[in-house]
Amino acid sequence: SLNSISKYNYASPVHRLSYHDITLITGGSSTFGIDDKQYNISEGDILFTAPQQIRQWNKNNIPDGYALIFDEDFILSFFNDTGFIKKLSFFNSVQSAKKLTLNSEQYQTVLNLILNIQKEIKDLQNTHLLRALLYQVLSLLDALYRNENAVGNIKNGNNSYINKFTALIDENYKNGHTTAFYAGILCITPNYLNSIVKKYTGQSAKQLIQNRRLLEAKRLLAYSSLSITEIAHKLNFESVSYLIRFFRKITSTTPLEYRNSENR
Repeated sequence: SLNSISKYNYASPVHRLSYHDITLITGGSSTFGIDDKQYNISEGDILFTAPQQIRQWNKNNIPDGYALIFDEDFILSFFNDTGFIKKLSFFNSVQSAKKLTLNSEQYQTVLNLILNIQKEIKDLQNTHLLRALLYQVLSLLDALYRNENAVGNIKNGNNSYINKFTALIDENYKNGHTTAFYAGILCITPNYLNSIVKKYTGQSAKQLIQNRRLLEAKRLLAYSSLSITEIAHKLNFESVSYLIRFFRKITSTTPLEYRNSENR
């Protein structure tokens, strides 16, 4: 439960995750930050955070709830679908919404599954059942999220390319800045990669590449003490001035203005 880990959230309300986390709010209301977005949260809300994301609790008002914390290896050891986690709509980096609000029936179903998981963790008798319960929760929430956010399923071949592309961006955003770079790794043409990305996300491949680079710049500006020069170097921008132009073109503000607004 969140009560049992509240002292850690209070001591370190801002942290970068090394694991997957699904949090169900069961009481109270507050605010919750994931990277550069703020969410108002209350009973019935589910929050989704993934490795490398930075999240921030309101340490003066941490609500009641339960957190499902797990790493990818734990669930993947249950079956052979190595892409299962990346296919989940709420962990897919091309999706922006990281909150889902459940109706009363959905809330009770998810809460019961989480309570069953909690019981299995305490008993420590059957890890296979624990994995099965976690798989059930993830699959149910994926269906609810897709329905709520109108996330469609696309053909398996394209789905494979999209999943690989977004994973490659996460791995190579510091050095891979062009559509051609990723298309070459995927052994498809840049035009084909751009067309399936555009169809699925509504954005071009180049926009997704730029957005991932921008996200990391925002994380470092808001949550690190690195200078703008150091951030430009860390993210392999050609120069500080290039970083400033890049940032201003997308956000209509400068890195320094963004940092000051986040630290006000």
